[in-house]
Parts: sequence; structure tokens; C-alpha cells
Amino acid sequence: MDEAVYETNFWSWLFQSYTVRVSQRYTQDIEIHATGMARGKDAVAALNARHQELLGGSAIVV
Repeated sequence: MDEAVYETNFWSWLFQSYTVRVSQRYTQDIEIHATGMARGKDAVAALNARHQELLGGSAIVV
């Protein structure tokens, strides 16, 4: 995983439902793209925090 980001506009802000995009580190061709995700902003924060945890601890996840 490279990073998780959310895209916002007026309607997503109003309904708190965001478009979430998770990109892969090695190839930009493959990514997860979820539209209308409830609490997507929170999901992005959690994904990025977990990613930083794993990078900092040099953990191997199976």
C-alpha cells in the first residue's frame, strides 16, 4: 500500500460519505476505489495510521 486518500465535494461533506482511493506502492495501475463510503474520512485516517505503524515497526504481515 502506498497511501489512502479521500476526495470531497459539497455533497460528500453534507452526507459524510466520501470517495476513498487506496493506491499501491509499486504499480499505479492497481488501486482500490470506493465511492459513497460512509465515514470514509475516518477509514482513510485509520488505514494511514496502521500503514505507518507497520512501516515503523518493520513488521511482516501474512
